[in-house]
Amino acid sequence: MKSRTIEIKRGNVVVKIYVVPRIKRGRRYTEYKVADKSTGTRMLLTFGDEADARNKAAEIAEATATGQGRKLNAHWLLPAALC
Repeated sequence: MKSRTIEIKRGNVVVKIYVVPRIKRGRRYTEYKVADKSTGTRMLLTFGDEADARNKAAEIAEATATGQGRKLNAHWLLPAALC
């Protein structure tokens, strides 16, 4: 099984989406993993739908290009009860 990469570009910023096939209990699924480096560390956000992954990648790329990357993902660092 081979994965492919989609690149979303905004200005000088490139956010990669990795398309990864998975097999769970004999069923084949496609995962879309968005590489998010806006908080200073690399996080892979997983989506089941390509459109959702593209929207999140575009949001990350635009926020990073305008210098607001750290503010964008502050909610990912909070406990679920506070979100």
